Amino acid sequence: KMVEVITPKIINVHSEPKIKSGNIVYKLKAGTQVTYADENEGWYQIEFANGKKGWVIKKYTKLLE
Repeated sequence: KMVEVITPKIINVHSEPKIKSGNIVYKLKAGTQVTYADENEGWYQIEFANGKKGWVIKKYTKLLE
C-alpha cells in the first residue's frame, strides 16, 4: 500500500505519532507518495525508500490500495 499527501501543500513527518515540537524529522509536498507501514489513532506510519520511517496525520493524506 501507498500513502499520498493530499493537503496542505507541505506536511510534517514526525518521529512518533504525536504533535510536539522537536519530533519533526522531514517534510513532504502534496502529491508525494510513500510506502504505508502502520497506523495508530489518526496517524499513518510511512516508510521511505532508504528504510527510514516516520508518522503523518491521516487527515492530510489518503491511503492508496
